[in-house]
Amino acid sequence: VFLVPSGDAGLVAERCSVTGCGSGGVAGSPPGGCSVVFASFYSEPNEFCGNIESINKMTTIPASGIDPAVTAPADSEFAIVLMNVNNFGGAPDDVGFYSLRLRDSLNRLFTIDFDNDLQAQWTAQSYYGRRGTYDTIQPGLTESMAVVFLVPSGASGLSVERCPTSGCS
Repeated sequence: VFLVPSGDAGLVAERCSVTGCGSGGVAGSPPGGCSVVFASFYSEPNEFCGNIESINKMTTIPASGIDPAVTAPADSEFAIVLMNVNNFGGAPDDVGFYSLRLRDSLNRLFTIDFDNDLQAQWTAQSYYGRRGTYDTIQPGLTESMAVVFLVPSGASGLSVERCPTSGCS
């Protein structure tokens, strides 16, 4: 079940293959092959489809290009979601990952914390050779992207889901 505005279910099924996802529209284990629909940075309705490739965990994201190495705080690690994101809307739009959440096996939800982890996001994008938040995707095109979450060390059973339109915090 994906959390999409009523009337959009046909569009989601047509333009974002949701087969292979577990309940709640989350990636299974392993997460590859699952898709999640999420809103653009500036607007609803859902305009992007993220096909999850993998979720990689590391305590330090290595330096890459001009971006320095970033080490997670004590007792935590970075969970880096690699996905191919398609803009199935009708206009160019900027990717915003604010409607995405990462859930672990203890049912905890994690958000993207750009206030504290922005450098980690930039370094991960450079390290993996991917684009990220605020980047524009033209309609009908797909870009490879990286999204960084900070999770407790040892967090397992990680899955990606879309936060409902109301109640996102």
